[in-house]
Amino acid sequence: MQIFPFHAHIPDLKKVKFDDLFYQGIREDFYKAFRKGVFKPVPGEAFFILEIKEGQTTSTGLIAMTDIRDYLNQHIRKHERTLDKKQKLHHQLFIERRAMIKPAALMIPAHARLNDLYREVKSGSKPLLKIRFPDKTVIHTLWKVDDPRRISSLSRQYKQSVRTAVIADGHHRFATSALLYSRAGGWAHQRILTVYFTPDQLKISGFFRVVDPLKSSSAQKIAQRLKQATEQWEPVQELLNKKDFLYMAHDHQLYRFRIRARAGRVALPLLFSEKILNEVFEIRDETRSPRISYFEKTYDVEVLKTLMEQYPQKYIFILPSLTPREILSNKKILPPKSTYFMPRIINGLVVALGQGL
Repeated sequence: MQIFPFHAHIPDLKKVKFDDLFYQGIREDFYKAFRKGVFKPVPGEAFFILEIKEGQTTSTGLIAMTDIRDYLNQHIRKHERTLDKKQKLHHQLFIERRAMIKPAALMIPAHARLNDLYREVKSGSKPLLKIRFPDKTVIHTLWKVDDPRRISSLSRQYKQSVRTAVIADGHHRFATSALLYSRAGGWAHQRILTVYFTPDQLKISGFFRVVDPLKSSSAQKIAQRLKQATEQWEPVQELLNKKDFLYMAHDHQLYRFRIRARAGRVALPLLFSEKILNEVFEIRDETRSPRISYFEKTYDVEVLKTLMEQYPQKYIFILPSLTPREILSNKKILPPKSTYFMPRIINGLVVALGQGL
C-alpha cells in the first residue's frame, strides 16, 4: 500500500468551538467556513494517529494520504455497491468544498507491528488535538507523526506488508476520486485522504432495510412468497444477533426466520437480495430502487420501535452483522448498506486541501 504524509489543517479551537453549530456549518458550506480562518495549518508534512474513545471502546488508526491507483489496481477493494444518488452528491460536494474534510476508512488485516508503532507515538508525545463530539462521551484525539524515521518506518511497513485493504466507510469518496483522477489524466487527484484500522479496532453492525411493497401485492401474497423462500419462522419478542437468522417486523409484530439456501456458502446480504428483494418484492436493482430505505445501526431496540410505529404497513428487515473475516475473505460485491462500521469519523477533524483553496 502506498501511503504518504501530507500538509493538514485542523480546527483552531482558539477561534471556534467544535460543537453542533460548527459541525453543521462545515457540512453545509465548508468553503465558507474555511475562508473565515477557523482552520489552522499543521506545520510540515505528517501522518496522524487517530484515537476515538466511545464509552468503554477505544479505536486507533493511522490517517494518511493514499495513492488512488491502489484502488484502481484493486489493492483497495470495495465490498459493497453504492447508491447512485449518493455518488452524484459526493462528486458535487468534492467540487464545491475543494477539500477532503473526512478520511475514508479502510480495514486492513491484523498487523501487530503497526499497532505497536501507534502505541509508541501515543505514549511518547503530547496530543495535537482533542475534541469531545458529538457529546462528552465521545473523545477524538490526534497525534502528529512528523519524525522522518517514523514516517519512513510507517511508509515501509505499509508498502511491504499491507497488500490489501477493504473500504469500511467511503465507497463514494473513492469512486469520486478515481473518476476525477481518470478525467484529469495526470497527477491531479492522485491521492485520497484515508484512515487505516485493523479488524480489532472496528465494530460492525448493519442497516435496517425498510421495504415498501408494490401496491399490486397484497399482504397475503407477500406472506405466501416469504414462506416459500424461507424456513423456521417464529414470532419473537426480542432481537438477538444470531448467525444466519434474520428478523422482519410488519404490522407491529416481530418475526425471526432463515432463508432457504442452495448448496454452497453465499454471503447472506446477497442471498437476501436474490430470495427476498427480487423474488418476493420484485426489486431488481437496489442501487436505484425508491422502495428501499436504510436506517443505521441494527439491533438498536429504540430505532426498531420507532420504525415499527412509523411504518406499520412496510416490511422492516434486520440481517445479522458480518464479521471482519467474512468481509476480508469475501470476493463478491455485496449489496448497498450491507455493513455499518464503527467508529464513525467526523467531518472537519483533519482536512486535506484540494486545488484552488
